[in-house]
Amino acid sequence: MLERVFLAILLLTHVAACDFSFGITGRSGSESDDYIAEPLGDRFKKYAKVLEASNATIEAIQERDAENLYHNIAGELMKELVTYGDLEALIESIHDGAGQLTDYKPMQWHFFGGSENGIDLIYSVKIAEHQAGMVNYLLVFEGGIDRPKLYGIFLKDREGPLIPGHF
Repeated sequence: MLERVFLAILLLTHVAACDFSFGITGRSGSESDDYIAEPLGDRFKKYAKVLEASNATIEAIQERDAENLYHNIAGELMKELVTYGDLEALIESIHDGAGQLTDYKPMQWHFFGGSENGIDLIYSVKIAEHQAGMVNYLLVFEGGIDRPKLYGIFLKDREGPLIPGHF
């Protein structure tokens, strides 16, 4: 389903070839089903703004709103790597490869923290329903939990529940 998307996806961060370590990990749902909406657990309430930014990212993709994604959600580090046109093309390639994004659960969450070359990052996995099937989105944020800004977007076909802290 996403083969064409992967050809069109831009490497939006340097994460792939860098040294990183992971910190806190957790998600909604159970071991057998992580596509569950539930309130943030006590340890994860501090990630509320990251969840909001994650949902805003998914909604911008759903609405094909590259302007909002670029000007309001993306951080300066991302903007150093990609242009508005790059994000616009990415959104179109997602829809071309997976079909229209039809639904997601705003209170489904999966976070893990880490760092890459001295930059603290928060990784957020969101699950979305597309016309062609389910997709896992890995959204990478910089700027901390109080002012998260999008740093990268990765996606892959959903093959089942993820182990916490994995994509």
